[in-house]
Amino acid sequence: MQPKASPLTRNLTVAGLVLVLTAAIAGGSELIARSRRAAQPGQAPGHAPAADQAGRSNEGRGQQRPSPSGRTWEWWKDADVAKELQLATEAANRIDQIYQNRNRQMRPLAEKYLAERDKLDQMTRERVASYEEYQLQVQNVESLYSRLRESRIVMLYRMYQVLSQEQYQKFRTLLDRRGGRGRGSRPTPER
Repeated sequence: MQPKASPLTRNLTVAGLVLVLTAAIAGGSELIARSRRAAQPGQAPGHAPAADQAGRSNEGRGQQRPSPSGRTWEWWKDADVAKELQLATEAANRIDQIYQNRNRQMRPLAEKYLAERDKLDQMTRERVASYEEYQLQVQNVESLYSRLRESRIVMLYRMYQVLSQEQYQKFRTLLDRRGGRGRGSRPTPER
């Protein structure tokens, strides 16, 4: 039997988990950032949503990480990448269609995730929910996040299938040079 953790220890652990989760969530999903911006049109200038803040500070999450401008790096539209990969316009258009379809399909889920995450954040701040209620909310948020990550990884795989083997190898090299070693950025058979 393990010793019972003090309330302070539990609160610090939960707060740490929430912080890590928040940082991990935005590490590459413009979909979440777009949903956040759309949900808060009257937001004060200079106040970036938590997803954007975490995404900017979480470099190295693969090709979907935000660029310095705060937008996702749409590598298939990058002239330098297209030249290096010898990516045909038709292939770039197919990749873009995969990206756009995934964003359109996942937007409701991303909005639900943001709403549930906000509820979890409020529960954390107020610290009045029972352990069981809080745990259920964490499970709900984690489940939604998992579905978003799953769809992102599958989207990446579908994008990579458009590339020839040579283009894919060049792209992997390019990602390594850029520091893009995030989960889902390089699906391999052993994963």
